[in-house]
Amino acid sequence: MDTKDLQFETSKDEKDLITLKASVSKDAYNSELTKQIEYYKPKVNIRGFRVGHAPNDIVYSRYKDALEGATNEILIEEVWNTYSDEKNAKSMGTPKLSNMENKEDGLHLTYEYYPIPEFDLPDLAFNLFC
Repeated sequence: MDTKDLQFETSKDEKDLITLKASVSKDAYNSELTKQIEYYKPKVNIRGFRVGHAPNDIVYSRYKDALEGATNEILIEEVWNTYSDEKNAKSMGTPKLSNMENKEDGLHLTYEYYPIPEFDLPDLAFNLFC
């Protein structure tokens, strides 16, 4: 997925909890949905068609919930990985997905996470020859 298909917005509360609001464009969502349809099409048997040869719109209409669920799962992970790679974000544990909405303009995700705090360690080198 191109980074132009993603938008990130972050905020931080008084306890250092970071809320990440991410948006996936409709085009990127539809592209991933098409990949899921193509992946599952050879695995489903739809009456009147040879296995793997049913039109995408019929496969989608029959298995809409499962296909959208698979697409959402892929994008939830991909969005977080893209964000953490781009922003070098390190989370203390798995980020919590607190909200997900599939709107007309794309998929909107809200994650919450605590960042790993940065701190400096003192120099603990011990000189054996003092």
